[in-house]
Amino acid sequence: MRIAAIIPARGGSKGITRKNLRKLGSHSLLGLKVTHANLSRCNEVYVSTEDTEIANEGLEYGSKIIQRPMDLARDDTSTDAVLLHAIDELGLQDSDILVLLQATSPFLKSEKIDECIQKLVNEPKLSAVITIRLGHPFMWHELDGMINPLGHSREKRPRRQDLGVEGWETGGCYAIRVSALRQQKVRYPQPTAGVSVNQIEALDIDTMEDLELAQELIEILG
Repeated sequence: MRIAAIIPARGGSKGITRKNLRKLGSHSLLGLKVTHANLSRCNEVYVSTEDTEIANEGLEYGSKIIQRPMDLARDDTSTDAVLLHAIDELGLQDSDILVLLQATSPFLKSEKIDECIQKLVNEPKLSAVITIRLGHPFMWHELDGMINPLGHSREKRPRRQDLGVEGWETGGCYAIRVSALRQQKVRYPQPTAGVSVNQIEALDIDTMEDLELAQELIEILG
């Protein structure tokens, strides 16, 4: 069984220019993620890109490159389309596992990647395992500039521990059966399970504020 890591990294990122090549400490975001992938159970690591500089950065850190066509490097290109292109380019079989890793999750390391893979291997009924930040939040829904309770009420506020467990998809890691990805064409095919991550592991760099926070954290954590 092949376990192939795919790190999508196009050159035209919008929120932060050249985001995948931005430095965190002495390494680029892309370089850190290739390193984490190479330390994991993934036996193949690929960067999917249309950009020469990004490709060279991936090669320097020890990945292989999937040359992404320009029509899959637009602003509106879905990650799912990039993954489907990758499994065809690599000739992955239905019995293989594809592991999507995002360079923008720099604090999600090899141990959590392996936990996602192991859960998928151990539970044959699952199609995917993704990283989730779980908690017992009081959720609110915004509409027309106002917010209203979601899943609780103003009149009767439950104890936090009595709320249902909810969470958000961090985007850090998706371990996916190739057969399910081919059939359902999404990176979270049913049935999906989650691996819980902490607040630092869940950090996703989308804005300059996120990047500045990550740079402060890397100085503290080393």
